[in-house]
Amino acid sequence: MTGFGDDALVYVSPKDVASSSTLIWQDGARLRLEQHVDELVVHFDRMIDEASIADFEAEAGSYVQTLRWNDDSLLLRPNPGIQIQPDITGNRLVVSFLVADHDAHSEPATPANAERDLAIVSIRADIASGFMGSARRKAEQLAIARPDDRYVRRLLADAQAADGDHRSAAKSYMQAGARDRAAMRTVALAPGQASLWGTIRGGSGFAQGETGARATVSTGDRTMLGVSLRYLVTRADDAMLKRRIVSDIETDATLADITVTMRPAPRLAIDLTGSAWLDTGVVGGGARLVYGSSDTQMRVGYGRGIPDLSFAEQALDNGTVSQLSIGGSAQILPELRSRVDLGWRHYGLRLVDDAAESLTVAGQIDYIVSRRPIVLSLGYRIDAEYVQSVALVPSGRAYLPLGNRENHTVQAFASGAAGPVLLTGGAGWTIDRYGGSGPNVSLAAGVPLGLQWQLDAGVGMTSISRPGYPARQTFGRIELRRGLGSGR
Repeated sequence: MTGFGDDALVYVSPKDVASSSTLIWQDGARLRLEQHVDELVVHFDRMIDEASIADFEAEAGSYVQTLRWNDDSLLLRPNPGIQIQPDITGNRLVVSFLVADHDAHSEPATPANAERDLAIVSIRADIASGFMGSARRKAEQLAIARPDDRYVRRLLADAQAADGDHRSAAKSYMQAGARDRAAMRTVALAPGQASLWGTIRGGSGFAQGETGARATVSTGDRTMLGVSLRYLVTRADDAMLKRRIVSDIETDATLADITVTMRPAPRLAIDLTGSAWLDTGVVGGGARLVYGSSDTQMRVGYGRGIPDLSFAEQALDNGTVSQLSIGGSAQILPELRSRVDLGWRHYGLRLVDDAAESLTVAGQIDYIVSRRPIVLSLGYRIDAEYVQSVALVPSGRAYLPLGNRENHTVQAFASGAAGPVLLTGGAGWTIDRYGGSGPNVSLAAGVPLGLQWQLDAGVGMTSISRPGYPARQTFGRIELRRGLGSGR
């Protein structure tokens, strides 16, 4: 054993060993121990097996006060009166629990502790399987039953963070006394975050570039305020606009967006949005209701007169879109997740409010083939729009070049960590039932920079036809984000 400090434990006699449990890492993992009087820290270079964690908790729950881990370290604190003796063999860590007071601590776990341990295993299993809503509800109930249990409070924080509720998770992490990197990054996000981004996309004679800044700030326990400013440049060639001109057309626009998110209940969110085209005075807004957790939810939304630059014609002539949508997501199995959204869409221009009307369908099914050593998944997507009406100019040409599209896409994705960097790549093929097919490839990276900063970037090519982009497109995006909290 290596990495012991001067305050390493002096162990009691082996006859006082109450239990021993084993943690198993991936093959080839190198483990390094850092031991203090009341805790053990394990540093490692490969991920720990989640099933091993669950087994360890089931066996050792009555002896453990705190067990938490992230991508490269694990912290273990025993209950009062218990000492721990670790032993490393390859990628395995055997932890023996030694009772300092044999008479006081040699009794088996009480029914209450056994019930706690089973609940913890169930919650961890739900988190690992993607059932975030179930995990959170179970953790909330367990936290009410055991308000002074710091490990349960930490588990609740993990479930809240996995569900995307950073503010509640930050409170729970602080109450649990969590000081590891993952917890502190969540604490840094709790007050809100600010970001800068840039995006380029283009293809088939139509290209757009966008830069923007956004800040989202917590204004109360259950409300968030988001404000953003976007600057877009649109470029289209003669054929795209169907005009008899010599050079390409280029135009720019500045848009401001504001969003207020209210959470009257943990599983209910209401978004009120507004958007303004500052150059022309076009203003629109809408509302969206989301019920459920991040894994399984229902969504209903309506927006009216929102500035829209999907088409070159809209960028030149005060484009707007109004939309009614309804949809939902469901985690069907640990490996299987689905989503579907249906919509009615209404396009407008400065002089033609009824430029076009359509019905939309978007859906996907993803199946996780493997979780270790990297996450491998297969996915099917449908992205369709069926035109109901299009207004025509006197010459007979449509104001907007909108046509039916029905994209069917099959893709494979791989995601894994290279040190602190999370990499995700995808490749697949799209067939549009109304004509056209082609490849899709993408690569994205997320790079944490300390506790508060995060850099995200992605590039790719897609053959999924979209409004204004009837054929193959390329895209790239980079974003720098900062949590507004100190992370400490």
